[in-house]
Amino acid sequence: YINKIDRLISELSLSTTQIQNRLEEIIFGFNDLIDIFGLDYQRKLWKINPNNDSVIFGSALNCWGFTLSKIINLNMKFKEIVKIFKEDQKKLRSILPLGEALALAIYKNVPNPKIAQSYRLKYLWVDGELPKEIEQCSPDGSTVFYISKCLFESGRILAIGRVFSGVLRTGEYMCLNTGDIRRVDAVRLMLGSKSKFVNAVYAGNIFGAFINAKVGETFSDRSIRGYLKIPRYVAVPVVFVAIEPKNAREFDKLLRELEIYQIEDPNVFFEINKDTGEILVGGIGELHLEIILNDLRKKIDLYSTKPMVAYREIITGKITLNQENISLEIEGITDLDLLRKIIFGEIEGIEDGNIISLINFKQEEIDAIKSIIKMALKNGPLIGEPIIGCKISIAKENSDQKTDINAVLSLLSRALASLKTELAEPFYAFEISTRPDYVGGIVSEINKRGGKIKKLDSAEGNYVKIRGIIPVRTALGLPSVIRALTHGRAYIQLNFYNYLIVDEKAKEKILRDIRIRKGLE
Repeated sequence: YINKIDRLISELSLSTTQIQNRLEEIIFGFNDLIDIFGLDYQRKLWKINPNNDSVIFGSALNCWGFTLSKIINLNMKFKEIVKIFKEDQKKLRSILPLGEALALAIYKNVPNPKIAQSYRLKYLWVDGELPKEIEQCSPDGSTVFYISKCLFESGRILAIGRVFSGVLRTGEYMCLNTGDIRRVDAVRLMLGSKSKFVNAVYAGNIFGAFINAKVGETFSDRSIRGYLKIPRYVAVPVVFVAIEPKNAREFDKLLRELEIYQIEDPNVFFEINKDTGEILVGGIGELHLEIILNDLRKKIDLYSTKPMVAYREIITGKITLNQENISLEIEGITDLDLLRKIIFGEIEGIEDGNIISLINFKQEEIDAIKSIIKMALKNGPLIGEPIIGCKISIAKENSDQKTDINAVLSLLSRALASLKTELAEPFYAFEISTRPDYVGGIVSEINKRGGKIKKLDSAEGNYVKIRGIIPVRTALGLPSVIRALTHGRAYIQLNFYNYLIVDEKAKEKILRDIRIRKGLE
């Protein structure tokens, strides 16, 4: 849907020929993106063409819009639409209602769930053979549904997702990711921004229901090997801001809002700075934090700092200690692939970016010891930043013996005091697609910011792909700079890559910045 055509007419005063040329540029640019980023089937099916009504033109503000077939049927020319727009917008709205154009284009072009699942599922189902009823979106056979979003409503978690097969009703279902049983209550059929309570939701439909679930979990009414792909979440924040309410009496309200936000967005982190009383809110990037703060400001007036990079400390050695019937081993992880899996939470036993293994302890002891370990790892020995990427194993010889928590704390303190850490900083992986004319300027900007270009390829549509990694601290503001350098003719993607040891050249400056931030200088 190409919006805001009214501005081309009223604000920019473009001729009909200039407007049509601009619309053609947008269509060609969109199809270039499909060539660059799409999978094979998407390159065949997702490209748009006004001749098959996969493009709608109009003005959402003024509620008018049209497809090419609509104005052909009305025997109208584009210059007639411009003339009516200038004379009487209400008349244009009645001749070319936007709702009708959108509905017909969606009906004509968007595949129904049964067709879509037949080719999408092979990209989504993991760790098992895909059951036929799921591939066919059949209401018969096993009921399988997926949680794509969680909201906080009436003090409970409202899960929203899709039924991929069978029929969803209230009752008990198995989580295929964990194997445990959970109950579904109050099933709704989701209808856009509205919902309707129903007794059953059939395959292919979007549902809402009260269930204790997380985004990315798959459920079924029977045990099935496999599940739908889990979204990747970063287990530690990449950037953060310090916030506090302008009205001190709203402090508890702000904490409640953040707890709710964390349920709805698992990439949100927050904690209270005990020294300053500020709340530290972390996310995966500048835009992510901006969205969080804008949402919070709709409910509470806030003070906030500029985005800051979340640095971490990584243990470089290994130590084993024993005391009475308890043994402890701590080892830093130097393998980058393993560290990345830990940070993305892809390994069992992850706690705040570390692997914690407790052997022969009772559950109440495990909870207490994990709390001690997590507190101890919040302040590394180098500069007081949290420690990530280490394996901690604590074992008790006899599970029946009572655990001396003080002995565990003593062992942990001795081990951490004798280990050294290195400062680590987050990196983004970047992918920039642009015309060949702009490659030199982009490469120069990336090098200036301490980035490393790993690959440079030609892509379809006369584009060049530039791939590499760049420190998050120097990538702040990069998308705006790239767009300015290329006059808007570049597409940039920044995704969290990993935490890497800071090189010696940058280390002293970063340490000084951290000391100043913490009031140590």
